[in-house]
Amino acid sequence: MADLSGRYVYEEYSVTLPDGTVLDLAALGLRDAKLSIYPNGAIVTRMTSDSGEEIVSQCSSSDWRISGADAFWTEDCPEVGYPIRREIDRIPDGLSYSIRFDDPRDRMRYGSVDHGVLRRVGDVDNRGAVDSGALAAQARPRIPLSDEEAREVGERIRGQIRVTPAGDGPDRGHAGPFFDETALARLGCAVPPGSGRYKDVAAPGVSEVRVFMLRSRGDCTIDLFNLIQPTVGEFGQWAGLRAQASGEARARGFETETREGRLGNHSELRIFSKNGAYKGFWYAIESDGVLYVIRVLSAQIRVSPELEDLLREKVALISE
Repeated sequence: MADLSGRYVYEEYSVTLPDGTVLDLAALGLRDAKLSIYPNGAIVTRMTSDSGEEIVSQCSSSDWRISGADAFWTEDCPEVGYPIRREIDRIPDGLSYSIRFDDPRDRMRYGSVDHGVLRRVGDVDNRGAVDSGALAAQARPRIPLSDEEAREVGERIRGQIRVTPAGDGPDRGHAGPFFDETALARLGCAVPPGSGRYKDVAAPGVSEVRVFMLRSRGDCTIDLFNLIQPTVGEFGQWAGLRAQASGEARARGFETETREGRLGNHSELRIFSKNGAYKGFWYAIESDGVLYVIRVLSAQIRVSPELEDLLREKVALISE
């Protein structure tokens, strides 16, 4: 393993989905990526999102087979939960690799392939090495997971998400299910017309869904994300939703208060704060086979009876 240790930067990175769609760094909302291979078998990946957040994945490796220009080893990664195999080809000044996610129990990644081309830029500093044995222990338990284990793994999943512009949604001024400018105005948050945008979002194992996104820095400062999608009746979907909420909070340094929601057949609520100051909320509602998820970052929009009455109206529109 020492022969391949070093610091690498990604010249190319892609995820090929089961339907043949190929997502590169930009499509995944990532700016750049780096990989460090340590002599003790630890593998550390660092990716920088478009917003500047650093996403770190730490894995252990074992069962190395290195023969000339070819190599492979087994990796244990906490966010995956089962062993994966990284196949390596040495190339001038670096290496390329592929990882196939071939365990059908992994509904999020099954059938996808990660591929990377990396250029070596230097040696690793062993002072930054992580304990490979500890990483291997963190990677357990294996799938299938219990509900509690799924939640724990979900907290570590950042996901591989593709966001693309979509056509227009419902006409502005007409009541639709999305929480748009008109809905905000009913809560006293006035934003310029047309501030929001409809987009299509997809991820491995998730059908493409329509979302509404809005950001305004005017009199009512707000960052809003609203997603509507069918339920699949599995705990993994809720684990992913909880991971989304936790990721939002962690990326911004927010504290999170968890509450039971009061809407739909099942709902969960997260209240965000920082140093005691209210920052916003995340509300996920399951009703009649549909998930309605809204995340609002704004000190001016609080969880109130008026907000929940409006959400109840929006969810009802989906069922009509």
